[in-house]
Amino acid sequence: MQGLTAGVAGLDSEEDYKWANELTRIEGLECSKWIVNDAVVAQSGAFLMKPGIVAISGTGSIIFAINEMGKSIRNYDFHHYAYSAARFLSYEAIFGVLSENTNKSDQLFIENVLSYWDLRTIDQLRSLGMRGFLADRRERDKYVGKMGPLVTEAAEGGSDLARRVCDRAIEQLAVGIGMLGSCFSSSSVSVACIGSVLTSPYMKNKLTEILQKKNGKTYKVQEPILSSVSGAALMALVNSGVSIDQDMIAHLQTIK
Repeated sequence: MQGLTAGVAGLDSEEDYKWANELTRIEGLECSKWIVNDAVVAQSGAFLMKPGIVAISGTGSIIFAINEMGKSIRNYDFHHYAYSAARFLSYEAIFGVLSENTNKSDQLFIENVLSYWDLRTIDQLRSLGMRGFLADRRERDKYVGKMGPLVTEAAEGGSDLARRVCDRAIEQLAVGIGMLGSCFSSSSVSVACIGSVLTSPYMKNKLTEILQKKNGKTYKVQEPILSSVSGAALMALVNSGVSIDQDMIAHLQTIK
């Protein structure tokens, strides 16, 4: 093996490299190693290591860019966070149901939420919420996060509550993208949406619509050219001095 690139979630500071390095300490693996945040390999794959912004919302949420000068920029650098991860959409939707901020358009969505939690009434959901839903935080966040598709699908289906929840998240994403976009010298900036939340039809279409109406920069929303896994492979190949041609890119596109 010539080189290894590892995209690691939660790698945000110099201190994190202490535990991240252990993840690639594998017996018999002798090669150059590059350990980066998983958003970096996602951006690498999306734009073939060229300038652009990736907005990622799924289990977590981050907006990451590399501009024309090769500078890496995160929305975190501005102390900005877009509450667009699946669990946040789910929590906000549940809070909307429990606060009775609903109407007839939300009936099917409410039924689906109750079914997800194996409950029959909103009162039962309220009682569950008063107990904190699930005791273990990690298990709770994981289970609540898995409810995310119900929210984005309900928004697509016309639920006012689900649309309000999604629209708030989309507005936060648009603000973050705009801040990172202002760090580009070009008047046109490429954006790719990644993650289960942002690749849902309602979220992606609505975000694209808002970005197209923004003042200043022109934002071009495109499909990622390569997957995040292929982006890691691409970085390893380039850092190892391997020449990248169209045949290589075509091969990398087969890796999911």
